[in-house]
Amino acid sequence: MMKATKRNQWASAVLVLMMVIGTLCAVLPHLAIPSHAEGTYEKATSIAVGDTVVLVCESKTMELSSISTTSTKYGIGVAYSGAPAGTMPLEVVAGFSTGTFAFKTADGKYLYWSSGNSLNVNATLNANTSWNVSFDDGNAIILNGADNARKLQWNASSPRFACYTSAQTAIQLYKLAAECVHTYDNACDSTCNACGEERVVSHTPATDAAVAPTCTEPGLTEGSHCSVCSEVLVAQTVVPATGHNYVDGKCSVCCEKETSSNYVLVTDVSTLKAGDKIIIVAKGYNFAMGTTQNGNNRAQVAITKDGNIIIPGVDVQIITLEAGTVEGTFAFYVEGNSSNPTGYLYAASGSANHLKTQTTNNANGSWSITIDANDVATIKAQGDNARNWLRYNSTNNPPIFSCYGSGQADVCIYKMVTEYEHTYDNACDGECNVCKETREVSPHDFSEADCDTPKTCSVCDATEGNPLGHSYVPVVTPPTCTEDGYTTHTCATCGDTYTSDTTEATGHNHEVTSDGTDTHTGTCACGDTFTEAHDFVGHVCDVCGQYEFAIAQVSLTLTESIAMNFKMLAGVSETYTNISATFYFTDRSGKVIEYTTNATEKDGYLVFTYPELSPKNAVDDVKIVVTADGENTCEKTFSIRAYCEGMLVQGKGD
Repeated sequence: MMKATKRNQWASAVLVLMMVIGTLCAVLPHLAIPSHAEGTYEKATSIAVGDTVVLVCESKTMELSSISTTSTKYGIGVAYSGAPAGTMPLEVVAGFSTGTFAFKTADGKYLYWSSGNSLNVNATLNANTSWNVSFDDGNAIILNGADNARKLQWNASSPRFACYTSAQTAIQLYKLAAECVHTYDNACDSTCNACGEERVVSHTPATDAAVAPTCTEPGLTEGSHCSVCSEVLVAQTVVPATGHNYVDGKCSVCCEKETSSNYVLVTDVSTLKAGDKIIIVAKGYNFAMGTTQNGNNRAQVAITKDGNIIIPGVDVQIITLEAGTVEGTFAFYVEGNSSNPTGYLYAASGSANHLKTQTTNNANGSWSITIDANDVATIKAQGDNARNWLRYNSTNNPPIFSCYGSGQADVCIYKMVTEYEHTYDNACDGECNVCKETREVSPHDFSEADCDTPKTCSVCDATEGNPLGHSYVPVVTPPTCTEDGYTTHTCATCGDTYTSDTTEATGHNHEVTSDGTDTHTGTCACGDTFTEAHDFVGHVCDVCGQYEFAIAQVSLTLTESIAMNFKMLAGVSETYTNISATFYFTDRSGKVIEYTTNATEKDGYLVFTYPELSPKNAVDDVKIVVTADGENTCEKTFSIRAYCEGMLVQGKGD
């Protein structure tokens, strides 16, 4: 039993082995390297299974290209230029012995040594097709696995690759470089960071919108940049400020009033910012810093105060605040004139009381500012110069503004406050109609929306949202005989109504019946009636269908014999003559009996009588045909049986 189990296990193992061999047979053809492997070959300092290599003699610029056809086989070399071309690529596979390699050709054979100074190929993987490979100073040391004394080299005197025990020219292995996985700084970078290979790329332009200049601020032209890598494609250029356009004392662009150069005392330093225009005034005096440079200091200029407001004259120095070079400080930018250049005020000396102008700024022109409860401004430059405190020297003759280490009179700062005259649609409008500047406004006072009107502000009539819309409920009023029909739509919310879908009145639909006289009567379902004379066409009323000679009544008298009478309206005798009636019936023997008689007029009727009809001979039905002027005009069939039964039921006979 155990032997059978082992046999089964061996059978399973053999089956698995066959499946593996089948899989390898299917895969191996795809692993074969081409006879000429193109790509970049780089000098190898190590190899591994799976590499593709070529044998090279660098000193002779020769690479292995094929095996000779001579009796003693050897490797034929071919010259290369620059780098090996991979004329005879070899796949590195595991050798016969552990730690050895075999070099497999494109047709599935292996480099092989058999005897002597030879080099051949063989399809069998064994010790002779296996090689011990090492590297020394860039040279490949390739020793045969069957005879470790046989070393693969280049014979310079008999140019060839072969295996020798003596020293020949060293050889090298060049390995097919793996394809570079290119990396770039960004999607627009054209040069691979790894291999330097160039690629064609293009930027993705994104528009940098133009900025319109204002009256006081410069603008920018439209430009563009790459949205991927941010490189500037078209640089934006500065467009100068337009300046004010005063019309009737007001700028038509920004709404600034033309007489707006009022300067107001600054009591809170936090209200100062870059771009503000200021003047420096001596505290308690009616003098401000002037535009005249007196060598190393600034002259004073008289001013007029109106409470905390100053309207400066033309010679008062207007200072534009900019950010200083030291964090938290301001630079004092001034326009130049004949006595000083355009630039920045700065503390110009560490030992003398100097205040001058420099064209570029530094820490000595970066001023810290504090303002105390008495509105005194302490203004100090932050550079190395010790005389850095901007003060007013009232004792100098004439008084001046300059920088000191201590003493002198306090100063304060006045800032230009621009007045604007904006126009708005109403009290709730937050945007100026002219310059589009916004303001804070009270919220709208909206009423609730109704069916027709959205929410509406009671102050400015602005609306929000949409009307609620009507919610109409339709009610259909059908047409009558005399009135049109229609649909009434009534809003369930507000009661608004309208009508639609009008349909015409139906008109009367009279049901007309003969009155049994010379007239007929039409009656409509609505109650409307009419009575009119018959309109006979071909002996039949065209309206009610009454026969002109209609038999109005039939009666019987039952005694020993049956007397049969019938009557019709006597008015027909005014139109026709020779009116007669014929009675037709079949007696019990089957004989057809005909009896013709003329009429007798009585009480407005023409009466026709069949005087004797034996009950024994008579059958049930008697047909009466009326003839006028030789033309049959009407007829009626009368049931004797039905008449008799009806009379008995009414108790009128026995």
